[in-house]
Amino acid sequence: MLGAGDSLEPGALRQMLESADEADGVRVVYADERLPDGRTHAKPSWMPRALDHLDVLGRLTLVRSDLLSEVGPLTSDPAPEWDLHLRIAEHLGAGDPLRPAEQVLHLPFTSVARADDPADSLATGAAAVRASLARRGVDAAVRPPAVGTRSSADTALGTASAPDHLSIDRVVADPPTVSVVIPTGGGERDTADGRVRSVEVALASLVEVTEYPELEIVVVTSEGTDPSVVEACRAIDPRVRMVGVPGSFNFSRSINAGVAASSGELVLLLNDDTEILHADWLTRLVAIGREDGVGAVGARLLYGDRSIQHAGIAMSADRTPSHLLIREPSGLPRFGVGTADLEFLAVTGACLLTPRSSFEEVGGLSEWLPLSYNDVDYCLKLRAIGLRTVCAGSVRLIHHESVTRDAHVSDREHAAVTWWSAVTALDPWYWGM
Repeated sequence: MLGAGDSLEPGALRQMLESADEADGVRVVYADERLPDGRTHAKPSWMPRALDHLDVLGRLTLVRSDLLSEVGPLTSDPAPEWDLHLRIAEHLGAGDPLRPAEQVLHLPFTSVARADDPADSLATGAAAVRASLARRGVDAAVRPPAVGTRSSADTALGTASAPDHLSIDRVVADPPTVSVVIPTGGGERDTADGRVRSVEVALASLVEVTEYPELEIVVVTSEGTDPSVVEACRAIDPRVRMVGVPGSFNFSRSINAGVAASSGELVLLLNDDTEILHADWLTRLVAIGREDGVGAVGARLLYGDRSIQHAGIAMSADRTPSHLLIREPSGLPRFGVGTADLEFLAVTGACLLTPRSSFEEVGGLSEWLPLSYNDVDYCLKLRAIGLRTVCAGSVRLIHHESVTRDAHVSDREHAAVTWWSAVTALDPWYWGM
């Protein structure tokens, strides 16, 4: 399908047809697009949940005729392409995360120069997304962007909401208990108001800002932690339970001990140097974390200056895990990256929600990775058993990184990621970012 004024790149159609013929079992082929303003939409590999936010398949998508017969032809929907792509996604499903190109193949080159901006069809496409969510039994509100306005959460941050995708507000029925596990060594940091103990600030923001009915809080201290830390944490909220672990600070050991001492259906790993920014943050994480096939959910984390610290983890050119968009302004239009709820290879353990059942199935965090890459390793273990990791760009927290730990990465920690090379090679964003 092409629109009036679209221009094919030389050789693009031939390359797509040849790739479709060479890839056994592939039923859909799509590639990247150039927009009227000169930007290139470098797309991820097959990711059905992205279609809830924007028509990520876009123009010059090749669909085999037998698949079209199965899902039905174009309809009179106001956004017929998007509607068709959603129906294809429903029909094919997300597939095996270890074989992402089994039926849908992404080719990382620009195939077409579009005459229109996909953002112009968001208002009409919202109806197709609502219908798709209803067919899937997902109770959610779909909100087109209000261009030129700011969302309440982003107003507090001083950053504009992204105007290039739909927002999905899922409803959580019968909220399960969430066990929040916060490891701490009692570290302090300087602020404009003087020196503060990070865990006390984190706990205060957690209990004062969060609007979630079923919350269990476990704070895990290490050997040598000042006894006043225990007293101060208990004084903040009666729900706070203190657990001590022997030895020097080991994030993985602390998390495992905290999870063992808790009972919630869902577990939230939370650094002691974070601050909550909006009341519905945990509800949003839970709504995604309860989806079938999801093993971990992270959040958009911001530095104190409101630039991005974390918006998902992808593999860099040297095949090491890297935070996307680090130090870039938050809330800008980037085809949903950093603002929509999209899949990634991994998310940071500074704020990571996971089902207890999944945590126990993969053996929790690897304690031989005490500081760095234990979160990446955990997400890759989940992927190895068929579960996906989502970064909820709609959720924002402040993260005063490296107050909890030394940011140095050891050779052993690097080797841990190298061991997963067969899985990290499937990074959905390796080409796109």
